[in-house]
Amino acid sequence: MRDGLARPVLWMVCGSFAFASMGALTHALGQRCDFALIALDRAAVMFASSILLVYFAGVRPAVWRPRTLWIRSLAGSASLVCNFYALTRLPLADVLTLTNSYPLWIVPLAWVALGGVPTTRDLLGVACCLVGVVIV
Repeated sequence: MRDGLARPVLWMVCGSFAFASMGALTHALGQRCDFALIALDRAAVMFASSILLVYFAGVRPAVWRPRTLWIRSLAGSASLVCNFYALTRLPLADVLTLTNSYPLWIVPLAWVALGGVPTTRDLLGVACCLVGVVIV
């Protein structure tokens, strides 16, 4: 593998391992703790990490602007709560399959948000992906 390609591939493998580990640990911990406590702990660790990164980078944090960050934050928070609820209640393989299908929902939401009309190719692509998720 070329040297320029090895590093991104390694980061993707490490990221996949980290998310799979988080899912497995959350699923196991869900029998002992409430999902809201697990989600709160995860959010607190990420918030503290973000504050440290901003501090050490020496930049001013974006707090009130742009508005899009708030919308993304609210959507991400709702997603986090739903994800941890599912991880503590459903089989791990089902949750990971569903959470990794999020790109399929970006396409229809983009049509609605951007006012575009889906082409036959778009519809066929989303349909094929949905069939793949069902098969998995």
